[in-house]
Amino acid sequence: MEEQLLEENLELPQPKKNGYYMHIIMGLMVAATVVLYFAEFVFIVVEAGHKGVLFDRLDNGTDTKKSYDEGFHIVFPWQVIIPYNTRVQEGDYKMTALTEDGLSVDVEVSYRYRPNIDSLGVLHKTLGPQYVTTILKPLVAAVTRNVISHHRVDRLYSTSRNELQADMTNEVAVQIHGVYPIEIIDMLIKNVALHPDVEQEIANKLIEEQKMLAYTFILEREKHEAQRKRFEGQGIRNFEDSTKIDYLKFRGLEATEELAKSPNAKVIVIGTDSKDLPIILGGN
Repeated sequence: MEEQLLEENLELPQPKKNGYYMHIIMGLMVAATVVLYFAEFVFIVVEAGHKGVLFDRLDNGTDTKKSYDEGFHIVFPWQVIIPYNTRVQEGDYKMTALTEDGLSVDVEVSYRYRPNIDSLGVLHKTLGPQYVTTILKPLVAAVTRNVISHHRVDRLYSTSRNELQADMTNEVAVQIHGVYPIEIIDMLIKNVALHPDVEQEIANKLIEEQKMLAYTFILEREKHEAQRKRFEGQGIRNFEDSTKIDYLKFRGLEATEELAKSPNAKVIVIGTDSKDLPIILGGN
């Protein structure tokens, strides 16, 4: 009987011990659930080519002094890291503009840009992730219309397009610099569309301009050729005055001498007048 009571006394605490372990397991499961729920808010990965800006809901909002490099970061659940693409990016914009000569043209412009890496916090606080739509695109459109309005339409179809692109890039850069933390790389005019009749007239004008350039070149060449012939004639006159020898007769004698040197030539002299030139006949 005593042995039986001892065994019963030993078995009585066992359920209490099992309950203790069960509470630990339940606590761990709750903690794991909480961690998994908040994981996406606590464990943050900034992708390659990006930097992150910290926004703290409980303390001062946007951190304008620090940005987070690409890679893994741990933050509090009440903090948020907003990623910004720091690579060179490209955008395009289509618009209708008026040229200096009053023609309406459809222009497609391409622009390359990137945010200022050292001022991402300021960019986020003042403009936000939609800065391209709110600031950059309207500015590009306004500058493009302004520059095109100061040039004739034929310049858009010539080598002057490079100058227009440089003007647009510089003007956008001037308006952005010191005002918005954005860097404009360059701007390109990808396409200019006019009414077909206007395009044909411009093409004809450019063709005529090229013809005029060709005619100018020909006239300049003939001018130099005439000048060369005048110098040549003056030289012949000077030769005849100084030697008292007829120039044509002198050249004939030179030609006869060269022909006489040929091994197959036979020299036959005909005529006794000093004005006559020798005549070379035959060969084998």
